[in-house]
Amino acid sequence: MRLPLRLRAFARVIVLLLFVGSIALASRVERLIDTWRPTHYLVNITLNDQLSEITSASARIYLTIVKPTRELDIDFGELTIDRVTLAERSYEFHRKNGKIHIDLPQAASPGDPYILEVFYHGKPKDGLILSNDKDGKPSAIGDNWPDRVHHWIPVLDHPSAKATVTFNITAPAGQEVIANGRLDHVETTASGQRTWTYSEGVPIPPYCMIIGVGQFAKFDLGQQKPTQISYYVPLSERDLAVKGFLPAMP
Repeated sequence: MRLPLRLRAFARVIVLLLFVGSIALASRVERLIDTWRPTHYLVNITLNDQLSEITSASARIYLTIVKPTRELDIDFGELTIDRVTLAERSYEFHRKNGKIHIDLPQAASPGDPYILEVFYHGKPKDGLILSNDKDGKPSAIGDNWPDRVHHWIPVLDHPSAKATVTFNITAPAGQEVIANGRLDHVETTASGQRTWTYSEGVPIPPYCMIIGVGQFAKFDLGQQKPTQISYYVPLSERDLAVKGFLPAMP
């Protein structure tokens, strides 16, 4: 039995709405700065020798309350959480819908500062790409756009949630580390690895919080104002990159 044309068209609309609704339910809901705002992140990450996994990490989030709340909700992916601290004391949490939820001991008021720290480890499914570069060498490259940084750093993952950031990245001695901001120092650890410390003093969106670990060819184009720029490329592209990034001739 065939339905009348009008009923068939109506049925198609219902099926389409159900399909669109299922996509909407499966998609990530965009964050807003509603109850709290980050001011600074201190991110410590240690990578294994193969650059295939984060062996240990912590993200200390300095934040300010925006409106009265009894809960902090932090965007975070599926990496294993070892513990969470609030004001340097271990604190209970639960995970739901891609977030870490922390119930505060008392109602927080606008302007109240908090320091939350998440300790974690594992292999990110996205955001920090752990794979070989074009030369077949291990590498770890951040690729956060537009809201994928939460897969490897606990954050408020929205472009408007700008904050300053400090990275302490520990990697095998044969690898080079680059990140946002200024390179403050490099230290050799007791295990022979090296820890690279970068600090970015200007608030930036979370998707701009990038690191790169690997074997790179680095070159500069001489003194530039107001910002000195360095270029890092795979070793096999050293000569091509020099030509490609040279300033255009007048």
